[in-house]
Amino acid sequence: MLSREDEAQEDRVFSRQFLEAVQMLMEAHQSEDGDFALKCLPTLRNALANDGIETIMYGRDSAPLFDLLPGQDAGFTIRPALVQNGKVLLREQAVGAIREAVR
Repeated sequence: MLSREDEAQEDRVFSRQFLEAVQMLMEAHQSEDGDFALKCLPTLRNALANDGIETIMYGRDSAPLFDLLPGQDAGFTIRPALVQNGKVLLREQAVGAIREAVR
């Protein structure tokens, strides 16, 4: 039996632009072309934005969306958080000052 979350995921329809960006990334992986993969990222970010998904970088106001890992370069976003209609789809990671990340 599927949970409500699984059912919601099952009903999700991805935009053509998003799927094309995923295909491009898969192509880059197959051809082992890291430069091409990096060139695909603006297409993916635009597809997410067109689907109403924001990519949030780490900052003072967005700190609650992130899990902090200890490191020297405090405030560095490792992976952005993804938010849609005010709902956090994925929390993500950032580097925090060692004293912040250990809490």
